Amino acid sequence: MNHTVSTPLLIVLTALSATPASAAVVYETDFNDLTVAHTEYPPHPGHDGWYKERAEGDAYGEIQELIANDGRALHEFAPASNGQGNQTIDRRLIDPPVTPFSTMTLSVDFYCASSDLGATNIYEAVFSVWDDTHPGFLMIKFKLEGGNGTPKEETGVKVTLYEFNNDPENPNNLYLPISIGNELAWNTWHHIELIIDYANDEYISVEVDGELEDLSGHTPERSWPDFGQGTFLQRIEATLIPWPWDPPNLSDDDVYWDNLSLTIGGLEGSMYLDGEDFPPFDEQGNPMPVEDPTGQWMELSPDFEVLWNCTDWDDDNEDGIVSPCDYLTLQEEGADPGLWHVEWIGLTIWVKLAMGEPDLTYLEYTGDIEEPLFPQGLYHEVYPFFCNDWECTEYIDVDGSGTLNAGDYLTFIINGEPLFYELIGLATDMEVAQAESQCPADFDGDGDVDTADLLFLLAAWGTPDGDVDGDSDTDTADLLALLAAWGPCP
Repeated sequence: MNHTVSTPLLIVLTALSATPASAAVVYETDFNDLTVAHTEYPPHPGHDGWYKERAEGDAYGEIQELIANDGRALHEFAPASNGQGNQTIDRRLIDPPVTPFSTMTLSVDFYCASSDLGATNIYEAVFSVWDDTHPGFLMIKFKLEGGNGTPKEETGVKVTLYEFNNDPENPNNLYLPISIGNELAWNTWHHIELIIDYANDEYISVEVDGELEDLSGHTPERSWPDFGQGTFLQRIEATLIPWPWDPPNLSDDDVYWDNLSLTIGGLEGSMYLDGEDFPPFDEQGNPMPVEDPTGQWMELSPDFEVLWNCTDWDDDNEDGIVSPCDYLTLQEEGADPGLWHVEWIGLTIWVKLAMGEPDLTYLEYTGDIEEPLFPQGLYHEVYPFFCNDWECTEYIDVDGSGTLNAGDYLTFIINGEPLFYELIGLATDMEVAQAESQCPADFDGDGDVDTADLLFLLAAWGTPDGDVDGDSDTDTADLLALLAAWGPCP
């Protein structure tokens, strides 16, 4: 099948692991600059957008300084006089990030208190971030619990997480056992950091009071009952839920929140580049393999319009074209070059709403372009938000050419609703993983091991910076390895 179009090639570069790279702050506060007062709706002018969503009876939320982890903190109170589940909720709306992201990190200090720690009723506080797109989608969440049939002074405070079971026949959120964040002290400040790999839809880790636990392989909790995955970070929500039982097992409960930070990041080394000098098709509309990728490329994400230069290409397959298992050397202006391994070659399209704003969305096709149903099928979004699923259910060949061209129309199912998109362009893409250096003693990246590299190693003696053999320090073994590699890199 021919796909006639005059568009640039898009290179997709992804990392080997989900380690967060440099983070971009979505929202952070220590509450110290906020006015001491009860939260209210509309928001108090001194509360930086925080407002009371719900607080009935004697319940309330407030900015106060009596109990804070330095300065001021958000306090929520739920009295025993309120019925079960009659929540105290404070919210803040946030501007959705305009750049694509792959990880989310939620970090906050918390302080839990209860008027009767001998009571066995449930203590429950929740901190969460939401996508407010109808019907609303949970993005990241943790819960703080105590009591529930045992005196709260015995249970302490427990950090609770849930995971989605990925069962299409019986979707549900299940309790996720963790070994940290158990039996935490009441009336004491604690700290939690929860990280999610949004791109791959799995947890990365949770850290409580300096103890870290790996959560990879577990899917984050989804919002009930639709269990969909959100796209936009739009709302932060702090909640305290009263659970008074029959006397004497009832209590007035409090939770305090401080030093809040919500950040996003890409995967380590993750980026997407397009190259206007590398057309994906020849004049007859046949796919045109990339025979020489050296030249200038522009980054699409996570940092839009950053220029990179491909300075070298190792045709590992010796097939004369860029293909899986090849290596590319890419260099940002003013930075050291890096080595990337070609993992996979596919197809990316970019589209815009047919009757909407002109903003472009870049989608990577997950199937085989030789299949009869192409271009219908499943796509992954790569820009502006990474790895959302888009299902194409209809294709209109506007010019009747029998090929997929700019100007054609595609129908995608978004959040259960069909939306009509115009195809603006399409291109070959490559998935590339950041590769380990084939010449670890070449510290300055100039292609050989020489005096400059030796001087760098000696200056880094006793630190990890001059490590050649991978043992995380710089010592005699590294010096010997450098001398053995003297000369041009292989």
